[in-house]
Amino acid sequence: VKWLVLGGLPIPKGKVPTADELNQEKNGTQPVGFLDDLNQLIKIINEFENKYPKSSTIVHPAFGPFSMGQWGRLIYLHLDHHLRQFGV
Repeated sequence: VKWLVLGGLPIPKGKVPTADELNQEKNGTQPVGFLDDLNQLIKIINEFENKYPKSSTIVHPAFGPFSMGQWGRLIYLHLDHHLRQFGV
């Protein structure tokens, strides 16, 4: 499944539950305002990039070990999905 996701296979709408730590109704952050949220997103991406060496392998909760390149691809696909979802 990991390779299908990284390849850009569309995720079926409503079929994949959001992880609790990302779910705004559970442990995620509540939306504030577009610019505030955009600045927070940029900060989080920069923190992630600076926290791990390029050679790191980090375990994804659903897909297992990811290289930094795979994480970058996943983050891109996920952000692209949501920006398209909301017409941004």
